[in-house]
Amino acid sequence: MTYLRVEKAGSLSSIQDIGRLGLQRFGITQSGPMDRFSYEVAHRLVGNSPDEALIEFVGIGGSYYLSNDAERAVCCAVTAGDFPVLLNNQPQGTWQSFLLCPGDLLEIGYGHQGNYGYLAVQGGIQTPPVLGSRSTHTRAEFGGIDGRLIAAGDCLPLDFSTAQPHTPMCFPKTQRPTQRAIIRVIMGQQARMFSADEQKKFLNQNYKISNRADRMGVHLEGDPLQHIDGHDVVSDGIVMGSIQVPGTGHPIVLMADRQPTGGYPKIATIVTADLPTFAQFRPGQEFQFCSVPVDEARNALRAMHKTLSTCETLFEPVPQENWRSSEFLLSQNLVGGAIACGDHLPWLKH
Repeated sequence: MTYLRVEKAGSLSSIQDIGRLGLQRFGITQSGPMDRFSYEVAHRLVGNSPDEALIEFVGIGGSYYLSNDAERAVCCAVTAGDFPVLLNNQPQGTWQSFLLCPGDLLEIGYGHQGNYGYLAVQGGIQTPPVLGSRSTHTRAEFGGIDGRLIAAGDCLPLDFSTAQPHTPMCFPKTQRPTQRAIIRVIMGQQARMFSADEQKKFLNQNYKISNRADRMGVHLEGDPLQHIDGHDVVSDGIVMGSIQVPGTGHPIVLMADRQPTGGYPKIATIVTADLPTFAQFRPGQEFQFCSVPVDEARNALRAMHKTLSTCETLFEPVPQENWRSSEFLLSQNLVGGAIACGDHLPWLKH
């Protein structure tokens, strides 16, 4: 089997696919990508289906070799953030695919913008699935590689025996998410555990991402919220983006590795289409919440799904100077595809 060897592990790097769907009622955390949009675009840039596994990292991506016994070159792509990418010391762009040959060294440096990054490899990473998913959950210690973060020396199995030759393509800048300081939410039924004034405070004040932020939850800094009558509720289900308010009054946004149930009141939930933007906030980032009706949240999610399902039509050719030699490309029997430019991402408009 062909391997992607980890020369130097990136920060908090783990293997993730779309997650363990439908098992939360049994107490099994979903996991999966923190930024679903960047995750899916990375897969589509290399010709994968969205349910394959890739590498998610935080801040810095690490370095990797494609094993020398690989039968041919494969496509790779790095998305999200502003991460410097080097292939044998030659710069490559993010949000575009490129060819990785046997013995090549791929290095992903520290990003000056964004939080989570994604490295997709054509064919996907083939670690053993656990409960129907390859996603790593470090607290439960399952998925990925023995339930732990990726470490130097790991050999990540690849299987591109059925992968078709794929032309390097680029996701255009006009279609990429941009940083925004407004995050849309839907107020929940448990918001009634806070007075009208406290709800206004929640929506009107500037919050800051604290240093206590990981795949399970993001603690927010700001003026604490006061509960009307205690801060306990009967434990109930939690979705990604639920905003709990414990006794301290400081909200916690629960994310991909959240617990299945929780007993603190949930004042609101981040709309799904804004979760990729929120996940990319770094500690110290300031932002505000904005309440929107359910219909707006649904329309934003439909728009996001439409863009992801048709994003191949948005891809543009990678500039020729970023490709390998003509002789190499001809040897790979690569084929091009139809190209079209689209409008700006509609779910990011507010």
